[in-house]
Amino acid sequence: MITPNKAANAIYAFQGILLRARFLDATDEKAGWVSSLLDYAENLTRLFVSPTDETARYRSILTEIAGRYDCAFVLNRFDEPVPAVW
Repeated sequence: MITPNKAANAIYAFQGILLRARFLDATDEKAGWVSSLLDYAENLTRLFVSPTDETARYRSILTEIAGRYDCAFVLNRFDEPVPAVW
């Protein structure tokens, strides 16, 4: 599970991952990156339904994604307050 105070951030960050995957696919920037990024996304969904607190692990994976796929905004979405409208 993701702690309630970070749940909205986790979903907002997850949406950022999907945006990055779409960008990579549309620009054909790096062959194979989209599928590997979506593998990360698939694994992140499991942390939402875990019976234990996986918030720190979720953030750790976002840190890895941010570095590997050049998308620091994904981690920022988790760490910063979520905008009222997104």
